[in-house]
Amino acid sequence: PERLRRINRAEQGQICGKNNAMWSCFDYARRALETIIDVAPVTCTLVGPPDYLGRALGVCTVAGKNVNEAFVRSGFALAKRDESLDYVAAEEAAKAEGLGLWGSEFQHPAEFRASEGILIDRP
Repeated sequence: PERLRRINRAEQGQICGKNNAMWSCFDYARRALETIIDVAPVTCTLVGPPDYLGRALGVCTVAGKNVNEAFVRSGFALAKRDESLDYVAAEEAAKAEGLGLWGSEFQHPAEFRASEGILIDRP
């Protein structure tokens, strides 16, 4: 698939802050995803029809673990609650532990896209 289904990740150019220090949310999110998938071959399954832009959406697994859920559980991606409640528990756990984005001040990726005039939803 071209995109992980039912999640929202930090956008390129998005900045987070913690204790007056700024850092690239996107770069850290990319590294978190790389860490998740670098352990074994990744298998992805297309789920449902393409999105409104024709992009294939899917759920991926690595070493028996759901990549989409693990990415949300890392705190560097958020559950797309408007589409599904599948990853809400993983998001709540990451939030409770202050992992990833939840350990800083950040703008929700959808809000960041809107503030930057990015009209394309990027799961």
